[in-house]
Amino acid sequence: MLLLLLTCLPAASLHTDRAAATLVHWRAIVEHAYDTVYRPLRAECTANMSAEACLIAMHDTSADGLYPWWVRTMLRDALKPATGLHGAWHSLGTIRPAPTALCTIEKVSTSQWRKFMCLLHGGSDGMGGGCSSGCGGCSPVLEHELRRSNSVRPDQLRAHGGDQSFRVLHDRKDWLTVVFLRDPVERFVSGYLDKCRPTIARGERHCEPLGLYINGTHSEFMRLLPHARMQLGSYVDTFPLTWNLHFFPQSLYCDDLGRNAHKYTFRGALNASLADQVGALGRLIDARALAATPGSAPKHVGQGAAAASFKTDNDSGEHKTDAAARLAGLVATESAARRLLEYYAIDYVELGLELPSFLVKLPLPALSRSERRLLRL
Repeated sequence: MLLLLLTCLPAASLHTDRAAATLVHWRAIVEHAYDTVYRPLRAECTANMSAEACLIAMHDTSADGLYPWWVRTMLRDALKPATGLHGAWHSLGTIRPAPTALCTIEKVSTSQWRKFMCLLHGGSDGMGGGCSSGCGGCSPVLEHELRRSNSVRPDQLRAHGGDQSFRVLHDRKDWLTVVFLRDPVERFVSGYLDKCRPTIARGERHCEPLGLYINGTHSEFMRLLPHARMQLGSYVDTFPLTWNLHFFPQSLYCDDLGRNAHKYTFRGALNASLADQVGALGRLIDARALAATPGSAPKHVGQGAAAASFKTDNDSGEHKTDAAARLAGLVATESAARRLLEYYAIDYVELGLELPSFLVKLPLPALSRSERRLLRL
């Protein structure tokens, strides 16, 4: 038995080394995309520039023909009010049991976070709403809560609401600011599997561009493709014609997360330890509530909200897609994986996210000369 174990160790070590080498090659693709596309555009944004002003500066610079077409359309659509990137529903907040502001991002468990914040708020939105996970209007919107509580002067908030509220809270010691992130490729696949289902696509109209995908995977164009991998591959190539709210990089949400993620009090991720992370968040909220009212009995509101809102897996709720388990089967070509990593390079770099492990199952990607240069740094 000992001999058998010893003979297996080198093979296991070799497999680990090969996987690590593969991820280094994919990381070079991400870093090259960020250095050539996003870094020069971000250089247009000064430290005190608002999220909207930063987007405008990046959009104006992207017009000089040096950038890929998809970043131009991304910035164009990010600036359209109708797209909803800066919608007030991304910023949830309550002063009960302790002042807590939560950034919610589409396809990052938004339904569960609405329920969580609703329960923290006292079981309703203050207008008789319940706390079911699908109740989009039943969670407290941050700006409304700030105005009711007089926690922040109205002139410090954007007149039409939205995630600019976070700008005035990050430096407030009495407020807990929270954000949870998700692997960008997994989030994209989850959005595709959810929003391009034929019944959902026809009803919600989020599988864009609608000219191609009005009926989702049952659209005429999709029905020409015989395999699910080909269908997803076509969507990877074409969805940037019209960027939908569910597919923007996470770095662009909630007052420009890419530039401000380090300011959040609590930052988590949708992964295997999600239940533990949410439990820790609940305990932190309860501890703050207890510290604000010395001598009072602990009420465990935060821990109760955490237990009632989240299951143990990272893709639960009414829009469950099992995206994590289906990644390797759907994003099965180098071209699809490369394109997605280029789109979302801003997330992997600015948010410090690890590359998804399914990439080690793909063939070693071919690198350009400039990408190979990054391997030697």
